[in-house]
Amino acid sequence: MRLLFAGVSLMLPHGWSHIPFVPAPPSGNDPVTRIAAASSPIAFGQCNEISYRFSPRGVAIVVLEYLRPTPARFAPRPARFRFPLDNRLECGLRGGGVQFVDHRRRFDVFVLVGRRAPARLKRQALAVLDTLRVR
Repeated sequence: MRLLFAGVSLMLPHGWSHIPFVPAPPSGNDPVTRIAAASSPIAFGQCNEISYRFSPRGVAIVVLEYLRPTPARFAPRPARFRFPLDNRLECGLRGGGVQFVDHRRRFDVFVLVGRRAPARLKRQALAVLDTLRVR
């Protein structure tokens, strides 16, 4: 299934789930979440914009977009997404991420990794990110 929201799409493998987002009036939040999907059921967490609950045996993908100017210059989107997934992230999460520009839009993507996620799911999450399209 291909998810599409605000001009950002991602092809999810069979059995993956996502949180449907609906356009909201401008709230001043930046970045904004464009996609949150996981290899298991996924729900909102309570810490910040990358805080989600999913199976400890699963992985999750979170795509954020910056709407306002940022002080940093983001690199162009990589041809293939490859980055370490064993970093400690905010809110006690584990995984990795990368910032990039695609179609003059600035993104921050994360792969969140459950405590018991198998290596094959970690590889699959990076392959799913390779299907990311921006209009």
